[in-house]
Amino acid sequence: MFASVFAIGKLREEVRCRVWLRIGHSQWYSHALCGYKMWMRTLRIIAVILAASLWVSPEASAQREQPSEHFPPNPQVDWRHVRLDLRIGDMNKAVLEGKATYTFAAAGQRVESIRLDAGSLEVIAVREGGTEGKPLEWSHEKGVLQIRLREPIGPSEPAEAAAPMSLVIEYRVTDPRHGMTFSSAIPSVDGQPAVAAEVHTQGEPQMNHNWFPVHDFPNIRLATEVVMDVPRGVSVSANGRLIEHKTAENREIWHWLQEIPHVPYLVSVVAGNFQRTELPAPVSGVPMAVWTRPAHAGMASATYANTDRMMGCFGRVFGRAYPWDRYDQLVVRNFGAGGMENTSATTMNSGALLDATALLEGDMDGLISHELCHQWTGDWMTCRSWEHIWLNEGWATYGTALWMEERDGVDGYYDSVLGSFGVAADDSGAGRGTPVVMPQAMCSRVYGSAGETFRRAANPYPKGASILHMLRRLLGDEVFFRGVRLYTARHGGKLVETDDFRACLEEVSGRSLEEFFAQWCFRPGCPLVKVAASYDAGLRILSLSVEQKSRGDAISPMKFGLPILVRTALGERTLLIGVTGAITERQFELDGPPTMIVVDPMLDVLKVLEVTHAPALLIEQMKNGPTSSSRRQAARALRATDSQEVRDALAVVVRDPTMRWQMRVEALEALAVFGSPEGRATTRALFDELVAPTCGISAADAAQVCHPQLRAKLADAVAVAPLTEALPRLESVLTGDAGYAPRIAAVAGIARLGSVDFPEQRATIVASALTLEGIAKMLTVSTPNERVRAAALEAIGALNLAQFQERVLALAALGHGDRLRPTAVATLVKLSASPADSAARAIIVTRLVELLDDSESRTRDAAGEALADLKATEGLTRLDTIAASHPDSEFRDRAAKWSKRIRPQEPPAPPPAPKV
Repeated sequence: MFASVFAIGKLREEVRCRVWLRIGHSQWYSHALCGYKMWMRTLRIIAVILAASLWVSPEASAQREQPSEHFPPNPQVDWRHVRLDLRIGDMNKAVLEGKATYTFAAAGQRVESIRLDAGSLEVIAVREGGTEGKPLEWSHEKGVLQIRLREPIGPSEPAEAAAPMSLVIEYRVTDPRHGMTFSSAIPSVDGQPAVAAEVHTQGEPQMNHNWFPVHDFPNIRLATEVVMDVPRGVSVSANGRLIEHKTAENREIWHWLQEIPHVPYLVSVVAGNFQRTELPAPVSGVPMAVWTRPAHAGMASATYANTDRMMGCFGRVFGRAYPWDRYDQLVVRNFGAGGMENTSATTMNSGALLDATALLEGDMDGLISHELCHQWTGDWMTCRSWEHIWLNEGWATYGTALWMEERDGVDGYYDSVLGSFGVAADDSGAGRGTPVVMPQAMCSRVYGSAGETFRRAANPYPKGASILHMLRRLLGDEVFFRGVRLYTARHGGKLVETDDFRACLEEVSGRSLEEFFAQWCFRPGCPLVKVAASYDAGLRILSLSVEQKSRGDAISPMKFGLPILVRTALGERTLLIGVTGAITERQFELDGPPTMIVVDPMLDVLKVLEVTHAPALLIEQMKNGPTSSSRRQAARALRATDSQEVRDALAVVVRDPTMRWQMRVEALEALAVFGSPEGRATTRALFDELVAPTCGISAADAAQVCHPQLRAKLADAVAVAPLTEALPRLESVLTGDAGYAPRIAAVAGIARLGSVDFPEQRATIVASALTLEGIAKMLTVSTPNERVRAAALEAIGALNLAQFQERVLALAALGHGDRLRPTAVATLVKLSASPADSAARAIIVTRLVELLDDSESRTRDAAGEALADLKATEGLTRLDTIAASHPDSEFRDRAAKWSKRIRPQEPPAPPPAPKV
């Protein structure tokens, strides 16, 4: 699953663009619109938010479990096949009638009864399979369906020879709160096209038991079959290949079969009014299509154009062609994650489509490659239990790096790996995220709920990808990829653990890797490394000092070899320093003074790095470092020195059109740190040179002059006082730039300048016709991920522009994007926070109370939060009713908390009088 991802937990200060998943919106989202660099920098936040919203099991959400050791549950029998006969009578009514027919056999133990996870399903009947199947005794309590077999089945040796048997469970699902999402039809609203009803499922980590009874843990694999009866005009996707599609009167029957066994959480059903756009597949020959609502079909081909090339890339990496019958990607409404790698049929969030303007600024290849790589690592080979989730998510994240290497060359690869290395800040304790009370290793069976394994400080998405890169560097390309191919050949179609992967690498390399895996996988923390260098010209001696600090269970410091490339006028050499303690000092004789000293140029060691080199050395590294990551790290290190020499060097990189835009933005970010008058003057001059000529021309023409992401960063950088310098420049972008990212950055900058901390500036901005014109224009720009209008809404709230209240109320209405509406609700809070206009506040609060009963969960939650923030006592009656009787236990709990926040808190009782 993407997060989100990842998990990917951060939104660094440089990520001004919005990440439209369920993180306040998971995802995590648009790599596409933020561009590849921004995508890599948001990987970790994805996992954090997704896990906090979607990945936490319903049981764990209702009653937070304390961290403890978790072990895979007993599979009981040899599960072989399940057929799901499903019927939805009305797509606008959240009712599903189901019949699950299981085929299984005795395994290695005597079994008298079978336990299945069944959530809040209404179980109607349980019987033996066959035409004359007899009823079986069963009970359904606390989410567990216990079925007593008529005759005990005993151990079978071998298990493969055991005679198959079957049982049938008839059940009904009504208004499910997890696992299956019903999205009702929406009429045309505010110029938006009408949207048909949809249904989709989401199983990871353990949520599919909310729509069919199942052993809901990834330590079994079974074949699956879905026969779904839906109203006429509704298309249905499930795993595998389509066996039959027939129409009878006003109904349609779709029959899908996934013959190769897979784990339960990957079982998927999507139903709705979709238009299929077939993708050409000259490389793989695999049938592939993108399913979208009809109004968005025109964006499918361009957004997903690289899917076939990616499939060829991963086939070569794993030494195994794509293993499933087809590959479809389905864009659905109200999806909580960024994407989900259901076998042969990936589910994508509604923002995973880009129009022509957005494609000039970035792409969706990060998300698309992540989910596609999962079809091998996660689907074809699946972690047996959640402590090994990095074998799924770390590999999928690394798959993106491998795709970027294929598409963009070595610079694209190292940009991707550098993004993953950002996990070290949180894993080492140096990050600014939520402190970890009980840090756990990436591979640890200690957790409260399964979702926690996706969002640790040792995040399995970027840390897993970083470990794979380190192994590649340690073993070399030929040996590493030979080990990967052996791993795939030996464990394809099976369940895997970390030791399975390690053993394959050891077999092909002839090396023991237990210490490596123990340190990086099974121990928390990453080192903080500080490197100091000094050169004695008389002795021609280079002295290097490496200091490391570690966090976690660090009984001893971490052990690693730290490469340092040293270049002189006569050549270069790589020095390898073995680091085993807190401080390591080494001396090396050189043939002359160093012109460049690059610490770990190929990213051999996951770490937080600090260097204290002279600016001249860092400038040379920024210009001529051996990898894109080393050049970008040099630019970051130069942030510590605000001098004319450094400013000039950074400005040269920003201006250089031959450099990747990621490098140019890195240099600009360093410049933007400088608060001196000279630093700000340099930034303004770059804006005037690079951005001003792009205003008033088409987005395509502007992209040829200056990349939209660089224009966005320049707009962000000039959003500093004095207002007379900043506002005209920002307004020129807001009203004249045809791109999305630059306008988003400009309006965010204007909102910062007009914050409540600067009342005089605020008064000038809110009276500016150009600012108001630009914001009004942005509110008309509708895209699938709605990030343009969302940015405008945030500015309206920050500047308290009450004249937009009616428009904001309209955007909060059902019919607008499911990721946009919560932003509109949050804006309403800011517009009603001032007591000056009680009538306006009353209108807003009334609307918020109505939204508590909205059909979209994000908007419901946003309305509850808004009422609590406003201390709106008008909402107490409805909140108390929800808290007492709503069918969703989690929503009941949240309503009770919102109600408590609204009610005046009684002052604490005074302490008892001291005894005389």
